[in-house]
Amino acid sequence: MIDPVESLAMNLFSRDHPDRPWSQYDAAESETQASAEERSLYRCFARAQLAERAALPRGGRIHVLHAQ
Repeated sequence: MIDPVESLAMNLFSRDHPDRPWSQYDAAESETQASAEERSLYRCFARAQLAERAALPRGGRIHVLHAQ
């Protein structure tokens, strides 16, 4: 099973760089794949995004109560 952080990082990278593969297994040329620094950066983005989602109330929405 693939790690949720890795999966989200791959999806974010693919969204931002549709013409470049995430890993060497998908790359025809090693120069076009995501660098180690890019993979690390996108994993950090993914961890932050998943942590933010986990902090939201169930359903992923913040409910605001208005005084009447």
